Amino acid sequence: MKVLYTLALFCVALPVGANPVLPLMATAPTALTAASDTTTDRDSYRKKAHDDVRDWQQKLHDFDAKAKAEGKHADRTAKADLNKAWDKTKIASRKLQTAGAEGWNAAKAEYETASRKLADTWHKIEAERS
Repeated sequence: MKVLYTLALFCVALPVGANPVLPLMATAPTALTAASDTTTDRDSYRKKAHDDVRDWQQKLHDFDAKAKAEGKHADRTAKADLNKAWDKTKIASRKLQTAGAEGWNAAKAEYETASRKLADTWHKIEAERS
């Protein structure tokens, strides 16, 4: 099961602006929690993290498409900040998908930090655009 999640994650980790065919499932990241470190809990957490990464991928794609359609180009610094946060989230997610029991806590913490920074960057840019 872990291999399938990993393979699926690598297939959806496209750069911002790529044209994914994934449905938009949410407009904001979901807080992730795991009750314990059992294999089942880790697998459930991995699936939820994978789904959240897919949601972010679609959200970032839609952001770029909307900006282009409106004839707006995101501030270069803001776009660079968003891309940097997105890259860190993808990397952390890949680590989470492949982490074993020994590296689980570190991978989980890295993913949560990266995901939180991506959300913070997103909200900052959205506030500046309003």
